[in-house]
Amino acid sequence: GFSDLAQVEPTDNQTMQKLETVEGMYINAKIGQDVFAAESGTVVANTTADNFGVVVTIKHINGFVTVYGNLDKKLNVKIG
Repeated sequence: GFSDLAQVEPTDNQTMQKLETVEGMYINAKIGQDVFAAESGTVVANTTADNFGVVVTIKHINGFVTVYGNLDKKLNVKIG
């Protein structure tokens, strides 16, 4: 399952300029690369966090929640 993909080795977070570990799946992308949601859903947060940079959180109809963090700029998405 997804827990098998949990990151245990530190990852170089270029947006936040530090090494970190995450719980869950961490998919690296180049700065400026387009980001797409895993599936359709409702945006429940579009914010910034001290430890996660720019963050967009999407709640999906199946009950899953996906979090897209360490983004290099605020995305043009609206809550709801």
